[in-house]
Amino acid sequence: MSPTLTKPAAAAQPPPPPSSNPAQPSYTLHPVQTKQTPISQTARHGLPALLAALFALRFRALVADPVSAMAATLPLTAALQVAYAVLCLPVAGADGNHAKAARKPKAGTRPGEGAGKKRGGASGAGGEGGVVERNAVVVGLFVSFVRSAACAT
Repeated sequence: MSPTLTKPAAAAQPPPPPSSNPAQPSYTLHPVQTKQTPISQTARHGLPALLAALFALRFRALVADPVSAMAATLPLTAALQVAYAVLCLPVAGADGNHAKAARKPKAGTRPGEGAGKKRGGASGAGGEGGVVERNAVVVGLFVSFVRSAACAT
């Protein structure tokens, strides 16, 4: 080999440090804690098993024609994912500790006074605030399911 064909190895340079641009705020991400109810615990462990069983039962069709087999199982898979989201995940923006703390009346307040008057909107109208948020989540999941089913056809 000729010495002109070989090149010396370039020195490895460390990557540049992350820019500390004040225009871009930094966000801290936290994991979502699943609900700790017995039905959500059962669903959390049962739904992956159901998905595995579904694809195990449809294995021959999945190997023979993957596109049509997966398209056929899409509605059931989407329904299982919606069931998981409704049963296991908390309402968007709610923390398990925060929701319990909001229900406790503050010291020195009479029954009927307190956080309910500060909320306003539907949750301050005398109804349970969690119902409104839960209904919004269910409607959002339903719309997402309909859109995914419509795109699959």
